[in-house]
Formats: sequence, structure tokens, C-alpha cells
Amino acid sequence: MHDVCEPEALVGAAVMCANIHPHSFHASLIADISLASDVRKVVTRWLERWNRPEILDAAVLAVDELFSNAVKHGSQGDQDRVEVTGMCRDTDVRIAVADSSPCLPVTRKASVDQESGRGLALVAAVSDSWGIELSADVLPGKRVWFTVPLSGLGRSANVDFVKTARQALDSRADDSEGPTA
Repeated sequence: MHDVCEPEALVGAAVMCANIHPHSFHASLIADISLASDVRKVVTRWLERWNRPEILDAAVLAVDELFSNAVKHGSQGDQDRVEVTGMCRDTDVRIAVADSSPCLPVTRKASVDQESGRGLALVAAVSDSWGIELSADVLPGKRVWFTVPLSGLGRSANVDFVKTARQALDSRADDSEGPTA
């Protein structure tokens, strides 16, 4: 087990727990959109340690969307938390984001002038499968999950699309985090 709550990995009291095991990880975070970069770091470190660069961009892009949705639509108070877990299985990686809201996400068809409403469509585009489970074990509420095949093939194989989307995500994060020393 590798604890990634090291100062250089994840900072701040809002990250309650983040553990990376060889074939799984678990992170518990305060439901705060500013922690999306920490979620991306956890998934990136896990897949890098597991030597899975071919699925890194798709997994990070999808988990970022699900974490953002959990914070925006699934949290009701400033002390709510979001659980992010990942597991490597025989043929794929399954990553899930759980929040305490029983309200299920709904896919929408966003018009070109709407700023939101494309998150689940993006998850579907870069993953092999995705779904929703009601949960009571980690948090009472729901868990939204996706899978990415270990071969890197499948719907997430549109490498140019995934890389371009990941670059846009990274630049958006750079803009929101302000200047760095």
C-alpha cells in the first residue's frame, strides 16, 4: 500500500484519505470542486505505478467528469464527502465515484449554447461502459462507475479525441489554479 497523502502529492485537510494499492485505490475527499486536480493525481499515480499509460488519459478525463458531477449535483453541504475508488480486474479497470445523494444522474443532450450537460456523454465516449448503482456501503446514496479496457481498445481508443480533451482539461486546471512559484 502506498499512502499518497504526502505533501507533494495531495495537500490540505480536505483530502481525508487517499491510498493506492497495487490493484486498487481509494480516496475520500470533501465535496469541493477545487479538489478535482487531487482526484486526477490519485488516478494518474495509480495507473502510472501500474504501468498503464495507454488508458491514463481516458480514465483521468472520465473520473474528472464524475467527480465534478458528484460535487455539483450530489453534495448538499460543505462537509459532504465524495469517495473515489478504482480496481483493476482481469480485462479492465473500473473506477467509481460515490456521493451521498440518492438523486440519479440523467444524460442530457445539451444545446451548443449551454455550458454544461455533456459530462455523462463524455464519460460514455471515453469509456467502454458506465453505470449507476445505489450504494449504502461507502456512502448512502449512489455510485457512478465506468470501465476502460486494459488493452486500451474500445470506445476509449479514439486517442486523438481523448488526448485533446485531456489537454483542454489540464489547461483549464492550470488557469483556475493561478500562478505557480
